[in-house]
Amino acid sequence: MLKFNLDDQGKLIYSRGNPQLTSSYYNFSSAAGINYNVDVRNVAGDKIRITSMTNGEPFDIGKIYTVALNSYRGNGGGGHLTLGAKIPKDKIASRIINSTQKDLRYYLMKWIENEKVITPKALNNWSLSPQDWWVKGKEKDSVLLFH
Repeated sequence: MLKFNLDDQGKLIYSRGNPQLTSSYYNFSSAAGINYNVDVRNVAGDKIRITSMTNGEPFDIGKIYTVALNSYRGNGGGGHLTLGAKIPKDKIASRIINSTQKDLRYYLMKWIENEKVITPKALNNWSLSPQDWWVKGKEKDSVLLFH
């Protein structure tokens, strides 16, 4: 299911003993509060669909949503805003409503220090279809990633 870099002969390219992904792992981001479905049969650019908001409300493509992003994403890092949302790089700054002096890591660290104990939970806001393709792809990728 993951897309790995291949050499001219179609063999996996490794980096530090691990198969190299075509996109860096830190660019695998999604928004909390949104439910997604990935249909692996569709062509690139048409695989991911927002099915609803996590609270059950329908997603409205015409509605303007306020979203919190870290500085990397907010400045266009990873191409989510420029390539995915088709926002021109020179228009990104005009969409920023608020910015903080500290980065997200600082606020996360302070929250964890205050909470003392945290219990992360999976959001389960992604589904993949068809299900049998996903199961087989997961098995194949697991062997490559965790050999």
